[in-house]
Amino acid sequence: MWRILLSVCISVLFVGCDIIQPKPRETVTVFFEISDTTGIISNTFKVGESFDANLKIINSTDKELTYHRIRPNANYIIKQNDSVYVYSVQDCGFISFWEGTLMPGDTIRLSSWRGPQPLCIEERIILDPGYYSVYAYPLIGLENMPTIEPIGIEIITE
Repeated sequence: MWRILLSVCISVLFVGCDIIQPKPRETVTVFFEISDTTGIISNTFKVGESFDANLKIINSTDKELTYHRIRPNANYIIKQNDSVYVYSVQDCGFISFWEGTLMPGDTIRLSSWRGPQPLCIEERIILDPGYYSVYAYPLIGLENMPTIEPIGIEIITE
């Protein structure tokens, strides 16, 4: 009987240690948001209205992380159902490449995008009324990058 009681006490002690000392976070934290051009978070825009897509990564781990970046360092894609309407780096050449270190608690702000206009195309893109999804893909080599969920937007007539 005392062996059972001792086993239970030891088990409780080990469980308690996990609560007191939580395991370190193994992935980075990613913030992806869509706003109007004044910075107000929104997901409804008028036909012909531009919007801003912003992406930042925070090192929420307890270790230094080495990353590799190109410029532009994020690709944003607008889809309706399974059809790609536009992507931010359409027809762009990538000319810059560098390596850096992200310390615990530090933040990388990746390229913002004024959508739906591709960065390297002059012809104006206008989305028809309807529902779309905006996807963000960091163009940065960083281990433990979580999946970034798309943000739904609605384009309405005036």
